[in-house]
Amino acid sequence: MFEQIDLRNVVGEARFANISTEAGPKPLILIADDEKDLVNALEEFFEKSGYAVATAYNGVESIEKINREKPRLILLDLMMPVMGGMETLRQIVSRQPHPEVILISALVDAEVAKLALRSGACDYLVKPFNADVLDQSIAACLAVADYRNRPWWKRWKA
Repeated sequence: MFEQIDLRNVVGEARFANISTEAGPKPLILIADDEKDLVNALEEFFEKSGYAVATAYNGVESIEKINREKPRLILLDLMMPVMGGMETLRQIVSRQPHPEVILISALVDAEVAKLALRSGACDYLVKPFNADVLDQSIAACLAVADYRNRPWWKRWKA
């Protein structure tokens, strides 16, 4: 689909200043997509922004990387070979605790987006996505995860 990826078309010029919700090292992000050019562009961009990045090109490989590397956030493509994004999402959210998942797809379908959110995805983004939208989505997902991981007696003080 993407013959030659221009990173500015994928994520724009923004620099993801607000992604990390805590001080210290930025979280590990797993990019799971079968479009190698998109994966390479996002990997380069996130690494330049200070993130540790892992990559996977299908659902089975994604699950293996999650088990080994424990990412905090996953950008997961809906349509992938071997195991698709929805089945991978179901396997990810069946574990506790699990990383946050943003499902990404070129498919513009409200019903699929609703199903993804009901299945446990934090967000659903349509490719090609805007840098600001991706930035806001990642920041929101990490903030929700931080809140959810607090002990219940500390949540009301937030």
